Amino acid sequence: MFGQLDSLASGITGAIGSVASGIGSISSSIGSFFDTAGNFFIQTLDYINPLSDNFLPKIIFVPSDGFLSDVFSDLNDSIAYKFSWINDLKTILSSFDWSEKTGGIDNIHAVLPIVGDVTIVNFQYLNDHSVWIKGLSSAFVYFLICVYVVRTAPSLLGYMH
Repeated sequence: MFGQLDSLASGITGAIGSVASGIGSISSSIGSFFDTAGNFFIQTLDYINPLSDNFLPKIIFVPSDGFLSDVFSDLNDSIAYKFSWINDLKTILSSFDWSEKTGGIDNIHAVLPIVGDVTIVNFQYLNDHSVWIKGLSSAFVYFLICVYVVRTAPSLLGYMH
């Protein structure tokens, strides 16, 4: 009789243990669900918080570091390839000395036997208005470049005229 009671007690103990482990499994599943739901809620709050680094409009609309510099360098390379004459023009224009001359151009003199020292060419007007003349010539060259670009842009872009 004690043997039957002992096996009954061990059976009840095993059943209670399996029920307890099932309840523990369910509680751990519920706990992991609430942990996951809590993390999701925290991440959602992080996405809608304007002061967060993970603010959703910031992630969507603000480019990463170096993105714009890469785009502009690619654009610069493609423009330099398609319009290679611009670099040639830069080289030519940079070879000119556009700095202000303090002394100006000296007049051309000649010594004639009867009259003496005579100024053949007087550069005073050029010296007085050199900045204005340089600006006017620069504007004219710029105008010619614009006309050239307007006339050649359709053919460079593939349009026939």
